[in-house]
Amino acid sequence: NRSYFEALEVKAEKMAKKYDCAFVDNEMPYGRVPQGHPVIVDYFYHEEIRGTENTGKRNR
Repeated sequence: NRSYFEALEVKAEKMAKKYDCAFVDNEMPYGRVPQGHPVIVDYFYHEEIRGTENTGKRNR
């Protein structure tokens, strides 16, 4: 059951909007974000979609 992590992602995205921060997944290069501006990185995306150790395989 991933409901806790899904809810946490929603809260993180709302917080990013509230404070005008970028909310990116772990695959997005940080260079695309304005220099010196805070960034919130969604590492849960990395674990759930890309797989552990960046294998590219989905976790099942």
